[in-house]
Parts: sequence; structure tokens; C-alpha cells
Amino acid sequence: MPRRVTTVTGVDEQKGQQHMNARRRRTTTLVGAIAAMSLLAAPAVAQDGPQWPMTPGDAQGSNQSTVEGPDDPGLKWHVDFEQVETDFAPDGYGSIHRNYFVISEDGTLVLLASNNDRQYENSARFARELIGVDPDDGEVLWQVDNASPRSSSRCAPAIDDQDRIWIETRPDGGDRVLSAHDPADGSELTSIEAESPRCSDHLLIDGDHLVSASSGNLEDFRILDISGDDPTEVSVGLEVEGGDDLVNHGNSPSWAVMADGSLYTAVEIVDEDGDTERLDIVEVDLATGDVVNQREAPTPNGSDSADFSRLHLALDAGTDTLLVATDSGEPYVAGLDTGDLIQSWIDTRLNDNVNDLALGDGTVLFQPGSRTSLGGPDTVALATADGALQYSDGIASGSSLLTNPDGSGYGMDRGEGDTRNQLIARFDAGGQVQWQIPPERIVQQVDGIDERDDLNMGNRFARIEFPAIDADGTLYAVSRGGSSEGMLAIDNSGGLSEPIDVSFPDVDPDSTHAANIEELARRGITQGDADGNYNPNGPVPREQFATFLVRALGIEAIEGTSRFDDVQVGSTHAANIEAAAEAGITRGTTETEFSPRREITRAEVASLLARAFDLEGIEGTTRFDDVEVGSTHAANIEAVAEAGITEGDGTGNFNPDTRLNRAQMASLLIRALDAVDG
Repeated sequence: MPRRVTTVTGVDEQKGQQHMNARRRRTTTLVGAIAAMSLLAAPAVAQDGPQWPMTPGDAQGSNQSTVEGPDDPGLKWHVDFEQVETDFAPDGYGSIHRNYFVISEDGTLVLLASNNDRQYENSARFARELIGVDPDDGEVLWQVDNASPRSSSRCAPAIDDQDRIWIETRPDGGDRVLSAHDPADGSELTSIEAESPRCSDHLLIDGDHLVSASSGNLEDFRILDISGDDPTEVSVGLEVEGGDDLVNHGNSPSWAVMADGSLYTAVEIVDEDGDTERLDIVEVDLATGDVVNQREAPTPNGSDSADFSRLHLALDAGTDTLLVATDSGEPYVAGLDTGDLIQSWIDTRLNDNVNDLALGDGTVLFQPGSRTSLGGPDTVALATADGALQYSDGIASGSSLLTNPDGSGYGMDRGEGDTRNQLIARFDAGGQVQWQIPPERIVQQVDGIDERDDLNMGNRFARIEFPAIDADGTLYAVSRGGSSEGMLAIDNSGGLSEPIDVSFPDVDPDSTHAANIEELARRGITQGDADGNYNPNGPVPREQFATFLVRALGIEAIEGTSRFDDVQVGSTHAANIEAAAEAGITRGTTETEFSPRREITRAEVASLLARAFDLEGIEGTTRFDDVEVGSTHAANIEAVAEAGITEGDGTGNFNPDTRLNRAQMASLLIRALDAVDG
């Protein structure tokens, strides 16, 4: 089967030239000291069902991965689908879209694409097919014909707990069916007759049920029990008093969300004359098809819900919060308690389009204005539980956001200078960009490509979307619209990214510790003081070092309690001190005191680093003339030196009782992170 797939060349050479890459890696295997911390709460993940990605099978509409994507990105492969040649699509494929993309349990990428060799009858549109793509190299493995039976429709695939891919098809031009396919070869495993007038569905799957509502009319709402080998009907027709059509149905993947045996969707309620009275949020029991809860959609400032033509839904299972957003009428984002559908908060800073709600760890992210090829407004993050503002100056993305479990994630950043020059970027849990991937870096690593346009990833990279992160942590990026049909697979092998320059006016760029101070800021461990300075010669109180260390390790702060009498609950560093103590990193200066404001010594830092990074103390020897064997910190000082984190002062001394300054602290901390990261 002839095919043309561009592959990566010279990755090791490229990686070797990027001498700062190791410094940009976050520590993901934070040694035994952290791995053993069952006491540290894991980030809330959006669902307990099949592994990410679930878009559009993501029954909670979260745009959130259950697996963290690359933090030191490298190019695994690039494919221009228009240039792919197969027996069943000799002219290649087009119209790849993130909303029509799932990944099977064995890693096969399953997506909807148009076959550039086939057109629908009596239409200028190319026929859409379901294709399987090899995650190792991007090769197209198989195709299911007529996966979108009408030229005006865009059926979306979904994956169930048995690793079957569901889609509406029209086998051999006959009657339309909802069919399940084997991701290994695309073969049909089971099917049921499709009853709707046309397919424009984003199928939803949660546990044992598949939900379909192809026309948007309540009479076409279907619940199928797919727990066995063959699907069976649970409900045909959704009984909603006064209900007419589903709101925002069709090509939107957020027309409904599902969890814990319930489905939540929005329904238009009409009067006897057929005029819209209001929009209601309804909860449907998937086992019976019964409506078990129904309330009017939230509205800001006493406005009329009938004024809202679209509602977008997402569900944060970790906080039992249903997120509702609209970009019509008076735009808003609101949180509802899933138990009673009563509004718990509403935020009206949304002033235009809803640009893809995304969930982080207890947060909902959105961009409060129009998404254009020049980017969008700054991302806003709110706490899903109460709507509290987390940040409002996050990445300004011209494309969809895709988040890691902790709320960090990926988008397209405008970068500096030319605002049309979109860059693939990773942002931290505070919304700030950590690194960017210039298109030229990708061009350098793809065989046979000289210019970015040859990648076929969109004009100036302005329309790239992120459909998924797979179980191996590979991030997938696809172009959107027009004739641009490229796909990137970005893994953690390094060599692609450029760090965001972080500089402090009071740090000499040529000084010994400057690079490590910048790296500390780049990793989000410090932001400097209120004036934008770092104060490199300033002292490091014990409480401050505890905070720096907790941030560096990614440990969750522990609010509302303190084991030390001299640490006040609610004070700036109290939650981080408690987290460090709970993790066994610090023991205080006595059983009841931490001495938070006392400047930390080099010996104390050595012991804290040794405990934090699980470095076994080396007893009975010392390489430093001023460190006495058997003294309190001697074994840890030797362990830290053996790991290459410190070399002492260069004269044979360690100066254990000397107070550390902030510049020295930055270098020790970054060296420790790099040493553990290998």
C-alpha cells in the first residue's frame, strides 16, 4: 500500500543542541519521598470511566486529560493527510477536526476525515470516512466507508468500555445504522438501525449507555444499553413537560454531559402556540430514560432564559458541579449543584463567544471573547465549587484549550511581535505560558520540509487544535479548516520548545546564578517581588524555603491547620510549611516549633533537599574540611554533594552554618531537580 508520511530525522542531534532542555523538565517521578505520600491528594480527574481522550465520547465535555502531556516536547511524527496514499484513499484525506477524534485502548487514533477521491452523490462535498491511524508513525491502517451518511452531517465517533468505536454509517449505500467497530481493523462488531432523519450527532457514552439525539428533536432522543454484545433500546422519546427541541444540539460536543448514571442537557420549553417560554436544564436517569430533575437555566440580572439560544455544558465530577455557559443574550458562566440543579454561582465576565470550556483541578477555564486567527482574549479560570476567580490573565489562545489534570495545559499563544505568528504553547496551572514551540523547530525536524506552509498545519499556525493526549503522554495537534490537514504527534523527547524568557532587572544576566534564577521563574516556583525584582542577595527565611521547595515538587499545600506553635494558620507560608512537614521533608527546629523567620543555613538546606529527593545519607565520611563526621547534617551534606547538587565553596569547605541567599538557593534547587530528573 503506497503512502507518503513524513518522518522525524535527526532528533538526537537536535536534542543534543538544546542544552537547556534538561532544565526545563518538570520532575514527574519525584522519588520515594513523594511517591509514598498517600496523604497528598491527587488532582481531581474529570471522570472514572475510559481513559482520555473522550472527546467527543468525553461524556463530561471537560477538554481535560487524565494523563499529563509533554513538558519537554519533542516531535514524534508529522503527517500531512492530503499527501497520504492508500488503496482506499489514493488522493489522501481532508477535513480533520478535533471534535471527531478518539483513541482506542491499544492507542489507535480514530478520526473522521473526508476522502479526497470520493464525493457524495449530487454534492460537491467529499465523502467522510472513519479512519484508524497508527500512533507510532501516523500510518493510516484502515477505513470505514460512509461514516457520515449525508453531505450536510458530521457524525462524531465515540468509544465505549469494551473499546468499540461507535459511529453512524450507511453500509453499501443502504439503510443507516449506529454501528460499533473494532479499532484494530475497523471491522463492524454490532449495529442497530438509526432512526433519526440525519446524523449530526456527537454520540455520548458513559459506562453502559450510548445517547443519540440526531435531529435535536426530543422525539429522536435515544438511550441504548450497550453493556452486552448487541445494543438494546432503553428509551425512545424523552418526556419533558412542555419540551420541544434540545438546545445547542448538532455539531456542538457540549450539547449534553453524563456521569454517575445521569445525563444533563438543555431543553427548549414552548407554550401552546409554539413560542419559546424558557430554557430548562434536565437530568435524565440513563437506566430508565426518566426525567428526574428539571429546572430553568440560570440567568444573570433577572434576564429571560428564552433569550439564550445556546447553552454549553461541562461537568466537574470532583466537585459535583454542572457548568453552564452561553454566548447569546447576556453571556455568562454558571455553576449548578448536580444534586438539585440549583445555581450556586454565576459569573458575567464572559462578553462574547464561549471558547471551549476546559476543566482543571477544581477549576473551569474559558476565554471571555471571540476566538479569531489572531488569538483570543486572556483565559479566565474560576473555581468550579464557588466561582471564585483563580486568574484572569492566562494564555490568550486562538484555538481550543486542552488541560492536564492539574489545570496546566496547551494552547496557541500569540507570542511577541507579529500577532499572527501563533505558537504551540504550554501554560502552567496559573495560566502563564511556560514554553513555546516555534514552527521553524518543527520544520527542522521533518524530513523533506523546508517551510512551515509545507507542514500543512494552517496559515501561520493560527488554526491548530489539540484533540487529545494519549496514555503515553503524547500530545496530538491537528490543523483546522481549509486545505490544511496536517497532524503532529508531540512526545516528551525534547528539542522543540523555547522557554519563555524571564528576567529580573536586579539580576545580572552574566552572574553565576542568573540562569538558575530564570529557570526558577520559568517553572513557576517564583515570581519575584511586587516590583518585579528577585532580590538575589536577600536572605532566605526557613518559611520561604519551605514554600519554594513545595512548589518545586508540586506538593499540594495543606490549608487550615498547623502542627507548629509558631506558625499561624492562614499566614503566607503556613500551608506550605504544613505540606512539607506532612511529607516528612521538615521536622521543625523542635517538636512544636518551626522557627519560620529564622534564616536557613546551608546545612539545613542540605538535609531538606536530601529528604525531599530521597537521597540516602552517606555516613562515616565527608569530603569537606569544615563538616564533622557524625554531626547532625553531615550525612545529608555528603549525599547532596555526591548527587552533584553542591561542590562546596571550592576551597574544600562547605560552610554549613552560613546563611543562604536567594541566588544560591535558586541554583541548589534547580540542580536538585535536574539531578533527580536524570
